Amino acid sequence: MKELLQLITIAGVFLMAASILLSNQNIKQKISRSLTKERLIQRLESPQMKILFKESGLSISDHTVNLVRYGTVLGYIIIDFITRFLTKTSFSTLPLLIGLIIICLTAPIPFTPFSYILNKLKSRHSLNKDSELIGFMKFYENNLVRAHPLQLHVFVRKTAVQFNTIQKELFLLSEMLIDKNLEESLDWWVKNYPEGHPFINEIRTIILSTQNTDHLEAKRYIESQAKYLSQLASDQYKKKGMFAGDIAKILNSAPSILSFIMITIFAFMYLMIIRSQSSFY
Repeated sequence: MKELLQLITIAGVFLMAASILLSNQNIKQKISRSLTKERLIQRLESPQMKILFKESGLSISDHTVNLVRYGTVLGYIIIDFITRFLTKTSFSTLPLLIGLIIICLTAPIPFTPFSYILNKLKSRHSLNKDSELIGFMKFYENNLVRAHPLQLHVFVRKTAVQFNTIQKELFLLSEMLIDKNLEESLDWWVKNYPEGHPFINEIRTIILSTQNTDHLEAKRYIESQAKYLSQLASDQYKKKGMFAGDIAKILNSAPSILSFIMITIFAFMYLMIIRSQSSFY
């Protein structure tokens, strides 16, 4: 009870000092300017994390994740401090060490679990995006072999609803096809993919070749490229199988890793018990 009253007293003194400081308008304005939402977001931003989230297809913001990271560590340290103070337990640097480990493990740097998970999500997102892109080209092939194919901007807008990963960029592409010429629109589309993409430039060439000619010639050209598109679909199916195999390997090895961690923890606890008993005697 005494310790609780001490904490309440400390909190009361802190609030009183804060109210005295804030009564000064100059100090209050400086604090208000430094504690605005925009300034806090700017301090919590991480360009590297933002890029990883975008490439992984995640809509969560980098400053939100950093706020959770630092808030969790700070909350854990404060709770541990209050608990030790109330129970009259000696203070330790272990909570600070645990907090530092949490910050390091959740940092977007190589060889951390957080970075590993984001890279896996990035690979899956890229795989899904490429699969939908190949599906879009199969729709495009079917549209050209029709007797009366749809205009490109109409076709792109109508087929965009069939996809999830590339839906937004297809809607934007359909708008650009109306406002700008074909080459500029396709150049913008290609820039949405990383340099060295295995087939986005070939797809751009196919669309340009079929749009800048008459219907019969375009039909013959797309039919000549049917084998290439089928090969892309086959390769993509194999990549999906390999990705699923990697996930299966991770899931299969998880019990062994967890067992090793559990045995290590038990061994550490056993050593602590022996140490406490020996110090007692």
